[in-house]
Amino acid sequence: MIKEASKERQNSEKLSQIILALLGPPQIKVGDRLVRLPYLKAEALFYFLAVTARPHSRGALAALLWSRSPEEQARNSLRNAIYTVRKGIRPADSIIIERDSIRLNEELIQLDATCFRATVEQHGDDT
Repeated sequence: MIKEASKERQNSEKLSQIILALLGPPQIKVGDRLVRLPYLKAEALFYFLAVTARPHSRGALAALLWSRSPEEQARNSLRNAIYTVRKGIRPADSIIIERDSIRLNEELIQLDATCFRATVEQHGDDT
Protein backbone atom coordinates (compact mmCIF):
# COMPACT_ATOMS: atom_id res chain seq x y z
CA MET A 1 0.00 0.00 0.00
CA ILE A 2 2.81 2.42 0.83
CA LYS A 3 4.59 1.51 -2.40
CA GLU A 4 1.40 2.23 -4.37
CA ALA A 5 1.00 5.69 -2.77
CA SER A 6 4.63 6.48 -3.47
CA LYS A 7 4.24 5.34 -7.08
CA GLU A 8 1.08 7.44 -7.51
CA ARG A 9 2.86 10.52 -6.12
CA GLN A 10 5.79 9.98 -8.48
CA ASN A 11 3.47 9.55 -11.48
CA SER A 12 1.48 12.68 -10.61
CA GLU A 13 4.68 14.70 -10.22
CA LYS A 14 5.85 13.50 -13.65
CA LEU A 15 2.69 14.99 -15.13
CA SER A 16 2.74 18.15 -12.99
CA GLN A 17 3.36 21.50 -14.50
CA ILE A 18 6.29 23.55 -13.23
CA ILE A 19 5.23 27.03 -12.14
CA LEU A 20 8.06 29.52 -12.20
CA ALA A 21 7.51 32.92 -10.58
CA LEU A 22 10.17 35.51 -11.39
CA LEU A 23 8.15 38.71 -10.91
CA GLY A 24 9.07 39.17 -7.26
CA PRO A 25 11.14 36.74 -5.21
CA PRO A 26 11.91 33.75 -7.47
CA GLN A 27 9.90 30.62 -6.71
CA ILE A 28 9.68 27.22 -8.34
CA LYS A 29 6.63 25.04 -7.74
CA VAL A 30 6.12 21.53 -9.04
CA GLY A 31 2.49 20.64 -8.53
CA ASP A 32 1.81 21.68 -4.92
CA ARG A 33 5.46 21.40 -3.87
CA LEU A 34 7.67 24.48 -3.47
CA VAL A 35 11.19 23.64 -4.70
CA ARG A 36 14.41 25.27 -3.63
CA LEU A 37 17.55 24.19 -5.43
CA PRO A 38 20.59 23.87 -3.15
CA TYR A 39 22.91 25.75 -5.46
CA LEU A 40 22.38 29.26 -6.87
CA LYS A 41 24.03 28.64 -10.24
CA ALA A 42 21.61 25.74 -10.83
CA GLU A 43 18.71 28.11 -10.14
CA ALA A 44 20.27 30.71 -12.44
CA LEU A 45 20.59 28.11 -15.19
CA PHE A 46 16.94 27.09 -14.81
CA TYR A 47 15.72 30.71 -14.77
CA PHE A 48 17.82 31.65 -17.81
CA LEU A 49 16.57 28.70 -19.85
CA ALA A 50 12.97 29.51 -18.88
CA VAL A 51 13.16 33.22 -19.69
CA THR A 52 14.98 32.84 -23.00
CA ALA A 53 12.77 29.88 -24.08
CA ARG A 54 15.22 28.63 -26.68
CA PRO A 55 18.10 26.15 -26.95
CA HIS A 56 21.59 27.20 -25.89
CA SER A 57 24.93 25.52 -26.51
CA ARG A 58 26.77 23.98 -23.58
CA GLY A 59 29.72 26.26 -24.26
CA ALA A 60 27.59 29.41 -24.18
CA LEU A 61 25.90 28.40 -20.91
CA ALA A 62 29.20 27.45 -19.30
CA ALA A 63 30.77 30.76 -20.38
CA LEU A 64 27.75 32.75 -19.17
CA LEU A 65 27.55 31.21 -15.71
CA TRP A 66 31.22 30.39 -15.04
CA SER A 67 33.03 33.08 -17.03
CA ARG A 68 35.95 33.25 -14.58
CA SER A 69 36.62 29.51 -14.66
CA PRO A 70 38.74 27.59 -17.15
CA GLU A 71 36.62 26.01 -19.90
CA GLU A 72 36.91 22.42 -18.62
CA GLN A 73 35.98 23.43 -15.09
CA ALA A 74 33.07 25.54 -16.41
CA ARG A 75 31.73 22.58 -18.39
CA ASN A 76 32.00 20.33 -15.32
CA SER A 77 30.14 22.94 -13.29
CA LEU A 78 27.43 23.07 -15.97
CA ARG A 79 27.04 19.27 -15.80
CA ASN A 80 26.66 19.52 -12.02
CA ALA A 81 24.09 22.30 -12.36
CA ILE A 82 22.07 20.27 -14.86
CA TYR A 83 22.16 17.29 -12.52
CA THR A 84 21.02 19.50 -9.62
CA VAL A 85 18.10 20.90 -11.63
CA ARG A 86 17.03 17.45 -12.86
CA LYS A 87 17.24 16.00 -9.37
CA GLY A 88 15.48 18.91 -7.65
CA ILE A 89 12.79 19.60 -10.23
CA ARG A 90 10.67 16.72 -11.30
CA PRO A 91 9.77 15.59 -13.91
CA ALA A 92 13.33 14.89 -14.92
CA ASP A 93 12.55 15.74 -18.52
CA SER A 94 12.11 19.44 -17.68
CA ILE A 95 15.56 19.89 -19.25
CA ILE A 96 15.99 18.57 -22.77
CA ILE A 97 19.58 17.81 -23.63
CA GLU A 98 20.43 17.32 -27.27
CA ARG A 99 23.83 16.72 -28.77
CA ASP A 100 24.74 20.40 -29.14
CA SER A 101 22.15 22.22 -27.06
CA ILE A 102 20.22 22.44 -23.82
CA ARG A 103 16.69 23.79 -23.42
CA LEU A 104 13.65 23.45 -21.21
CA ASN A 105 10.58 21.44 -22.07
CA GLU A 106 8.33 24.48 -22.51
CA GLU A 107 5.19 22.35 -22.34
CA LEU A 108 5.89 21.79 -18.64
CA ILE A 109 6.80 25.37 -17.69
CA GLN A 110 4.38 28.11 -16.73
CA LEU A 111 6.38 31.34 -16.37
CA ASP A 112 4.69 34.35 -14.75
CA ALA A 113 6.72 36.79 -16.85
CA THR A 114 5.41 35.18 -20.05
CA CYS A 115 1.82 35.34 -18.78
CA PHE A 116 2.32 39.00 -17.82
CA ARG A 117 3.80 39.85 -21.22
CA ALA A 118 0.91 38.14 -23.02
CA THR A 119 -1.64 40.05 -20.92
CA VAL A 120 0.06 43.37 -21.60
CA GLU A 121 0.21 42.66 -25.33
CA GLN A 122 -3.43 41.59 -25.37
CA HIS A 123 -4.65 44.70 -23.53
CA GLY A 124 -2.00 47.13 -24.78
CA ASP A 125 -4.40 48.70 -27.28
CA ASP A 126 -6.98 49.43 -24.55
CA THR A 127 -5.10 52.45 -23.21
